[in-house]
Amino acid sequence: MPVISPSHRDLLETPHTVAFATVGTDGQPQVTAIWAMLDGDVVRTSLYKGRQKYKNLLAHPRVTLFVIDPENPFRTLEVRATAEITDDPGLEFLQRLLHMYGSDLETFTGPTEERVVITLNRPARARSPRVCVPGRTTRSTAPAARISPGRSGSEDL
Repeated sequence: MPVISPSHRDLLETPHTVAFATVGTDGQPQVTAIWAMLDGDVVRTSLYKGRQKYKNLLAHPRVTLFVIDPENPFRTLEVRATAEITDDPGLEFLQRLLHMYGSDLETFTGPTEERVVITLNRPARARSPRVCVPGRTTRSTAPAARISPGRSGSEDL
């Protein structure tokens, strides 16, 4: 299974708010700021079943997650994948996610009932795009990487 490139793993191993896009009921993108983390080699987040994002994922499990490095806004990571939804009845994953972001269940203001874990599986793309600087074009700290399902020779992401 392809994984996030070592050059960009830090963007999901440290607490950054990320953009999470799902396909809305009208077919348009619905983008929300969320917390997410790299769990081994997969990206995961936690959602409440009452949220529109959850409803969107039930209908269309395709998602895009986008992270901007706060130290260098030209260093980004985009992950396009299929979401897998699993229940988190004991809130084990939510607690790990909250801990990463310096919080816990006692101080968390969001709903804690009916939580699910969203795992981004089978990435269609995980890349760091070209950096455009006035007067020149360069690459970010790592070259773009694309995944083509079933294609050999794809570099790890």
